[in-house]
Amino acid sequence: MPAPIVTATLQTALIGAFSNVLAQAITAHQSNTPLTIDPIPVLQYTLFSLLSTPPNFLWQEFLESTFPAYHMAPTREAVASAAASDDAALDDEAKRGRIVEPALNKRNTAAKTLLDQTVGAAVNTLMFSLFMHGIREAMAHHYLHAEDGSARPAAGGGAQ
Repeated sequence: MPAPIVTATLQTALIGAFSNVLAQAITAHQSNTPLTIDPIPVLQYTLFSLLSTPPNFLWQEFLESTFPAYHMAPTREAVASAAASDDAALDDEAKRGRIVEPALNKRNTAAKTLLDQTVGAAVNTLMFSLFMHGIREAMAHHYLHAEDGSARPAAGGGAQ
């Protein structure tokens, strides 16, 4: 069985490719044109997914190890038994494995969400923009077209 990071990367690449094909299908439907799948953007989005998922996976692992979502807390039954100084009931809770249970750490969950939605989002947006710009420049010959006799990059909106 492959490592979780490998599984997540492959799943993300498949979702990226599928979503790009779906976007092309929706665009063709909305513009009433026949569907012809352009493999270049499918490849670009799939490649970006393959490259960006491992760092994102590691980022999420870092956040979880730094700010664990759950901590062990005593169960209500264990607290009640301890408060009543009922050693027999407390021993019974221990035998049944009901002394502690995972409890959501709201502060850590909020911290992870805040960091991921600010720092993580900013870095991901920057990396996506740089990657897409770089790959389109590297594959510029696929994006050149001649509307008025001059070649202009389609990805840049025709501006030079």
